Amino acid sequence: MTHLSDVELPSYPGGQAAFDEYVKKAMKYPSYALRNKIEGTVQVSFLVNQEGKVEDLMPISNRKANVELENEAIRLVKASGKWIPGKELGEPANLRRVVSINFSLAN
Repeated sequence: MTHLSDVELPSYPGGQAAFDEYVKKAMKYPSYALRNKIEGTVQVSFLVNQEGKVEDLMPISNRKANVELENEAIRLVKASGKWIPGKELGEPANLRRVVSINFSLAN
């Protein structure tokens, strides 16, 4: 049985601040959401494989977010490049990650 302390989650090169900066620069606010002043946060669940490749992306939320925001969040994560693979018992492993992407018209 693997304990949580034996697992190191995958990470974005440069850490969370670097990922946030990438999202800020790469985000293309969906036109429908922009016109209709739709904001929100989309969580994206994805797998980072042993080589650091992002796979199996899906939006997760308590309630259905705007589909355009979900699609843009998935596009951003998919285009984010190679991640630092997670480790299980010190060895590279296929592990899931969840990130939140905030869509705000104030930014």
